Amino acid sequence: ACLGTGVARLIHFSSIHALSPTPLTTVDTAELAKTTPSDTADALNKLPTILGGRTPRTQGNGSTNNGGNTLSLRNFGATRTLVLMNGHRIAPNNQDGSVNIDVLPQMLTQRVDIVTGGASAIYGSDAVAGVVNYLLDKEFTGLSVKADYGMSKYSDGDQYQLGAAWGTGLFSDRGHFEVAARFRH
Repeated sequence: ACLGTGVARLIHFSSIHALSPTPLTTVDTAELAKTTPSDTADALNKLPTILGGRTPRTQGNGSTNNGGNTLSLRNFGATRTLVLMNGHRIAPNNQDGSVNIDVLPQMLTQRVDIVTGGASAIYGSDAVAGVVNYLLDKEFTGLSVKADYGMSKYSDGDQYQLGAAWGTGLFSDRGHFEVAARFRH
């Protein structure tokens, strides 16, 4: 069942979550797109458990990748948030040891699971703040194209992106192939 409206409406609870020994938040990307159609990362940064991450609009001193998106659970820092894709670790790809989540195939993401407590006992010191697990749609078939354009009310700060995802079954559906690409400026 869904709760309330707005951000609280994005968070779903089920009997599996009730049995989990750690706090687990499951966010459906279709629901995220209703509040923030531009980007999954921008929508996740609106959740109360994610605070202090970096976005392409964040100013910095050049010691970090200011053009990317990072997630920081409970404002502990992006390097203390473990990012997984389908349960597998994503190697840090920023010079400060954090993960730029823009490299993940966001158009193929089905849902995002967020664990905020007790994750370091399972995953180690990379997960002091918690774990963000991107779960991909392994059955995606067809073509999906997305284009966005935005400008500030002062007619500056133009942003645009173009993305595409494609998936098909192989060998009488005994295999599956998916590919996604996105350009953002």
